Amino acid sequence: MQKWILPVSAAALVLSLVALLANLTGKIGIVDLNKLMEDSPKAQSYEKQLADKYQALTEELEKEKDLSKEEKEKKQAAAYDEFLKTKAELEKKLEREVAASVRTVARRRRLSVVLYKDAVAWGGVDITSDVIRALK
Repeated sequence: MQKWILPVSAAALVLSLVALLANLTGKIGIVDLNKLMEDSPKAQSYEKQLADKYQALTEELEKEKDLSKEEKEKKQAAAYDEFLKTKAELEKKLEREVAASVRTVARRRRLSVVLYKDAVAWGGVDITSDVIRALK
């Protein structure tokens, strides 16, 4: 029985390496997140929502001038927490939508892997503009 373990293990290892190499020879897509954030109407919309939330919270704090120092600090901390919560929600929502758009473009263009541009020294197919269009 033990005579078969080494040959079977070796065959499994070779098959795994062949599958890995076959996958690595596929096309690699690249997404520039900085460009996506600058050029995407969806990302700009979320940034505007966040800026509007900040403006509303700031205006609300400015209206309450008759507060003690402690009350004012508590209100500021609460407003900051609310701002951070909104920011986190919008970031998570945008991240999910970008990921879905990347998957859609990758499938359509038959890409094996999609990486962020910052992680790639050279090579790959830039799909940023396609992802921006798909994000709408």
